[in-house]
Amino acid sequence: MKNVLNFCLGLCFLLTWTSCSDDIIPTQELDLTQELQDQHVIEKRNCGTEDHMLQLLSDPTFSASYNKRIESFRKFAAEHTVESRELCANPVILPMAVHFQDVPNPDASCLQELAEAQIAILNADYQGTNSDISIWQNSSSSSFPGLSNGEACIEFCIATLNHPSGYGLNDGDLAVTINATSGDNVSAWSGYLNIFVQFDTGVLGYSPLGGSGNGDGVVVDANAFGAGAGCGSVVPSAPYNLGRTLTHELGHYLFLDHIWGNGCGQDDGIADTPNSAEEYYGCPNVGESSCSSTDLHMNYMDYTNDACMYMFSNGQAVQMENYVSANLSNLVSNAALVCGVSDGGGDDDGGDDGDNGVDQCQNPTDAVVSEIMQTTAFISWTAIPDVVNHRLFYRKLGTSGWTKRNFTANSYTIINLDPATDYEWKIRTLCEDGWTTISDASFFTTLAEGDDGSGDDGDDGDDGDGGNDDITECQTPMDAEVTDITQTTAFISWTAIPDVINYRLLYREVGTAKWIRRNMTINSYTFINLTPDTEYEWKIRSKCEDGWTPITDSAYFTTLEDGGGDDEDDDTGCVTVDFSLTFDYYSSETSWELLDENDVQLGSGANYQNGLEGSTITEEFCLEDGCYTLYVDDSYGDGICCNYGDGSFELTDQSGDVIGFSDGNFGYYDSIEFCVENGEASFKEESKDTKAANIQLKQINSSN
Repeated sequence: MKNVLNFCLGLCFLLTWTSCSDDIIPTQELDLTQELQDQHVIEKRNCGTEDHMLQLLSDPTFSASYNKRIESFRKFAAEHTVESRELCANPVILPMAVHFQDVPNPDASCLQELAEAQIAILNADYQGTNSDISIWQNSSSSSFPGLSNGEACIEFCIATLNHPSGYGLNDGDLAVTINATSGDNVSAWSGYLNIFVQFDTGVLGYSPLGGSGNGDGVVVDANAFGAGAGCGSVVPSAPYNLGRTLTHELGHYLFLDHIWGNGCGQDDGIADTPNSAEEYYGCPNVGESSCSSTDLHMNYMDYTNDACMYMFSNGQAVQMENYVSANLSNLVSNAALVCGVSDGGGDDDGGDDGDNGVDQCQNPTDAVVSEIMQTTAFISWTAIPDVVNHRLFYRKLGTSGWTKRNFTANSYTIINLDPATDYEWKIRTLCEDGWTTISDASFFTTLAEGDDGSGDDGDDGDDGDGGNDDITECQTPMDAEVTDITQTTAFISWTAIPDVINYRLLYREVGTAKWIRRNMTINSYTFINLTPDTEYEWKIRSKCEDGWTPITDSAYFTTLEDGGGDDEDDDTGCVTVDFSLTFDYYSSETSWELLDENDVQLGSGANYQNGLEGSTITEEFCLEDGCYTLYVDDSYGDGICCNYGDGSFELTDQSGDVIGFSDGNFGYYDSIEFCVENGEASFKEESKDTKAANIQLKQINSSN
């Protein structure tokens, strides 16, 4: 068990504390083009917390009060050990004030909106409702068995009432000051968690390691505050343009160390975070390891890029809650005065019975679990207006840990359940003004092995054949089946799902680690280049307007033994088509494939190394008459232009004429359909989605 932070009182503690101020790496080492260097310098994440603390602790008065806070925290934490963590019904509110300093020609309303969007990002990150937490839930968590993401029972609020005098703020105004403060401690703003946005700090940010709420706060560089386009000279620059610098530095204020502590011998003091030898930068692959364990570099307290950090651990969330309880009661009590809220959100009135007459954002009152099988169950309810998202909690009856899932639709398929097992579930809704109360617990039992569920439950008498024929909403394909299996190919198909943006199929040889991913818009696919006499595992999901559906359980098929027959290769007349792809900096996120009209793959590429920004690959194909689709995918959802370089792709014919072109400005995918006929290639259609980052920002802005 790790100790709760080993503090030497005073300066000797800081001699063992992890270093926060790594030197900036020259951009030339990243091999970027000069143009990109001029626009957005990509440099290593750094923070100035250690230097800041050394300076603060040189003051004996500060040192004495700081040591008192540490003792207070240690005592509280020792008396409040957490065996089973309860769901957060009423988060503790912490009032905030945002101070922009030395901004030339400020646009006040724009800066206020930027501050609101940044605090919305904070709330999502700390409460585990950030959209990219799905990466943890659906993928990377499998590398950390037994480790849960943290959801701190804390909510941040920009104050709107009873502002300090002398700042020109009236009741109803946001506590956002512009060019009215200086430095990193303003005593008039005691009782607030202050954010100081400054220029040319030399680091991305810094904070006291454990704040006091007595006028202190967190400093963030103006080029790392907020997300999106920014305001005038306050512009978040890639790759620190998703608001995660403040998430990181505020973790220090609430008493979190860097995830790597001080190397393998001395960790960060949190029991559930694995030891790590040192910090990570950029976007490392999941599975990187040191200190004989897999490293949790997607944690907010590491040094990775904003796009590649997306979770706290449960232990970190508990530590922050304990620090608030032990030392920041001045902030908590001030929230009622300046944010106009009591200790926790959710008024309890509950009186809104009227089943289907839902006319305001509230908890689902008619949620019901149906279509229960051995490993899946379907939950649905009447749609609620103005929902930001829903949160579903479920667990095996009698166990302590809840599984949490966030989504915006009014239904969800729970997967990977155990057969013949009792489950408990609860639900709540995030509305514009915060979370509703959590529903009472309800229960269901999965079917036993061997029970196919046919005819039981006769809910809508939809027994017979083709049970999926009346699908009316976008969902996961539940009847996908693999047929026509040969030595090297297999065909998969399923009932078409309405309103699908695209499907994603994952498959791999059983026993291997890496999944092959294929995106398509039609409801069938041909696997090619398989190995004879080999067992394969596959899963599938859909992308709907409101995001990805749950992925199916694994299913399996085995290719035929090699019978030695020949694949005649008829190389008759064909048309030469060239595919050129220019990368952005995050080339590891890019993959592509060329399919014919029968979904047979004619070429593909993936697993490129980051840092190829500006470089181009070219592939040549000799294509017979028929129609084809070229897909280019971005796994993060921000396309290949224009935040991290000017990526693009094009198809040209043998004369050099362009058949189809993409400027790289898409989300998860961009596809070009074209046909070859009578020796000529012609463009047919382009299909692409919008940037996920823009969608996320839109959701953040609309939730305020």
